[in-house]
Amino acid sequence: MRKCKTLVFTFLISTLVAQSSSGVAAAPLENTYWEFTVLGAIPIQGPYFVLNSASKRFVAADGCNWIKGTYSVQGDQLSFTPHVTTLRACPGVKMQRVVSSLLREVRWKISGQTLELSDQTGQFLARLRVRNPQPK
Repeated sequence: MRKCKTLVFTFLISTLVAQSSSGVAAAPLENTYWEFTVLGAIPIQGPYFVLNSASKRFVAADGCNWIKGTYSVQGDQLSFTPHVTTLRACPGVKMQRVVSSLLREVRWKISGQTLELSDQTGQFLARLRVRNPQPK
């Protein structure tokens, strides 16, 4: 019985540690659709990106244009190498701003369902949230 209580306690502690202060489990950086909510100081809706952990490739899209490439993660450092992009002329295009935020090495931090990106000096670049439902 004592062993069972110890296992339950250990499970509860590990579950609490894996959760953010808001009580929501932290979303993984990879294999999650991250939707931009703030880019620089501008609220924004629509653009998203996803990092595929198996292929180490990323895709970012804004509903009109997209960019694809590879990425690497080293601790809290995330870097992107774009390979292919579209340049369609669409109303309200936001991809250019998204691309410029991804064409550098950034620092990342996840708190619950929110991802924040900053530059190497700690300057805020973007805030994203888990996108549900996930696009097909």
